[in-house]
Amino acid sequence: MKRNLYSKVIRIIAMTIVLCCAWPSFAQHNPWKQVHKLPATNAFFITENGNMLLADYLFDLSGGIYVSTNNGGTWEKCAVEDRNYNIFIENDGYIFAGGYGGSIARSDDNGLTWELFNYGPAVVDLLGENLDYTVCYAMTMHDGKLFAGDFSGGGIIYSEDNGETWNKTDVAPLSYEVEGKPCVENIYNLVSYNGDLYAFGVFMILKYIPEQNSWELLREDSNFMAVSTFYNGMLCTGRSVMNDNENAAFIETLNEEGVWGQLPRPETVDNNIRAIYADGKDLLVGMGMSGLYYTDDAGETWYTLNDGIPYASGTYFTPMFFQSDEDFIYLAAYEPDFATTENSGLYRLAKADLPTCEPGENNLPDAPEVTAEAISATEIELTWNAVETATSYNIYLENELLASVTETTWVAQGLIHSTDYCFEVAAVNDFGESDRTEACAKTLYDDTVNELELAFNIYPNPVENEIFVEADANIEEVCIYTLTGVLVVQQSTVNGQKSLGINVSELNSGAYLVKVRTNDGVTVRNFIKK
Repeated sequence: MKRNLYSKVIRIIAMTIVLCCAWPSFAQHNPWKQVHKLPATNAFFITENGNMLLADYLFDLSGGIYVSTNNGGTWEKCAVEDRNYNIFIENDGYIFAGGYGGSIARSDDNGLTWELFNYGPAVVDLLGENLDYTVCYAMTMHDGKLFAGDFSGGGIIYSEDNGETWNKTDVAPLSYEVEGKPCVENIYNLVSYNGDLYAFGVFMILKYIPEQNSWELLREDSNFMAVSTFYNGMLCTGRSVMNDNENAAFIETLNEEGVWGQLPRPETVDNNIRAIYADGKDLLVGMGMSGLYYTDDAGETWYTLNDGIPYASGTYFTPMFFQSDEDFIYLAAYEPDFATTENSGLYRLAKADLPTCEPGENNLPDAPEVTAEAISATEIELTWNAVETATSYNIYLENELLASVTETTWVAQGLIHSTDYCFEVAAVNDFGESDRTEACAKTLYDDTVNELELAFNIYPNPVENEIFVEADANIEEVCIYTLTGVLVVQQSTVNGQKSLGINVSELNSGAYLVKVRTNDGVTVRNFIKK
């Protein structure tokens, strides 16, 4: 079966964050608070004995696993090789962490010390030289075996001795073609539910057949069902990819009878769920670049939980993992390690501050009056009046949410000279968002723009086969990363040169970051692979 991977690229679309409630006001007394900063925070876990574990995702593999034994008060870095760990699970006295290059770390003392194993020998025939670059996002225990899902074509493997040695499951049901090339499904999520083991990939949903050590294809519309939780006796799954079709399920459910269903969605067409977590009657959802949602009645009522969450100032700010203890809900949030805002880390919200419905009228704020003025060839300043009931303001460009701020002025930067731009601003409060007000301006002319562009340039953009990097300074190294921080291309020069061509024909379609290091410093740009 052929698949068009190009249609699966994650993109940012317009978001209108609206509170959906039978009585649309709520009481949230205190905001989320950052309790620990950690660049490129990735995985988070609370062990059965109460220890907290954090892992980061640094491009140069200089981070690791961190442990706190006092509810997040202090943290200590563990003595374990950093392999960009993406997930923690616990079973029968062991903690497991799945990471980069087929690495599986294991702890038998609640995360204080670790030993490192690797499932690489079981999949090296499938991955070859790509083994060093593969990643594990999915792990679970099922029937006494530790299962791991490989995200780069290694299939699904299992261990019967707690991670020390590994065996393959049948890879044939996971195989397909893309434009005539054989591929193996990328596994995002493994779940043991109601006696069965389920695997979720980019395309497929499968169920394990233990008698055959193989897989049964259930559905071909996974579309990145990467996150899941158990809620009201059901398996609930979310898609970690943008999909602006509001007819698509926001959260899909599977009950004990094997029947698929869905929960009602909040007032959003965004399906990009990056974190989902259930704590009793409470279900929390973290969206990529758009907001946090909460329900305590299976989606009949949704609340926003964005107070204290720095989406607006973040560079790819992304919620990664929720978890809870007796008193608090915790959120681990990611920004790449080159971000300067220090938003990445662990956040905490008291359960007592989860919203509750209260009778009242839906008092959306008034729309602000907005003006736009060009202040340079690359900047336009927006100003507006303070709206009495507003707690923040959302700024949009071409229906894309650019920022959410509390001030009444904001400067758009990085624009093209002599170009018309029309922005929209809406006032926001606990009830939702006002109508948007449009304001337009044209950036100033800059007769030096060509000279500035020659200082560093990448072309063509979008690119199909080969991208070229040019700089006035000597290029020392070029690295290409996915938006989730996976290094996919690394190319160095021997003596330094000012022009470099890089073959990107094997990259999947989508958005990437290119980081160029010259003898003058480091620059990061975006480009699109066709």
